[in-house]
Amino acid sequence: MQNPLRLAAFVLVLFSSALLHADVQRPVAANPSSSAAPSVAGDFSGTWRNDTEGGKLRLSLKQTGATWAAEASFTYQETEIPTKVTSLKVNGAKIEIVLAWSIEESPGQSRMIGELAGAKIEGTYQSEMPEATSSGTWTVTRT
Repeated sequence: MQNPLRLAAFVLVLFSSALLHADVQRPVAANPSSSAAPSVAGDFSGTWRNDTEGGKLRLSLKQTGATWAAEASFTYQETEIPTKVTSLKVNGAKIEIVLAWSIEESPGQSRMIGELAGAKIEGTYQSEMPEATSSGTWTVTRT
């Protein structure tokens, strides 16, 4: 029969080696909060501007599971213009939203692209109306 002390030392060395080997191969988990993009969900208000005019802009983005919804309105010549969201794409901190609206019975559509940085979403827009097109910039801040 072997010496019990020698057998215990042998088992301890095997156990230590197994633990060391397991630690070496164990992957290190990434911190999910450090790599996750901040959510664009929330209520925002700000302005839109082109070369000749500008106004106020309100935007509300909501997420339920994987589904996004939005509401938006803007002012034109100090009149509140309601919109209908016809398309919304959210990819991390980036958004693309298409709004349908009508001013004095003349329909229009605006495509807005923006990106969240801190508490602000900033971007560009392109508007199309039967008689003209317009483009400019917009910025909104979380309220």
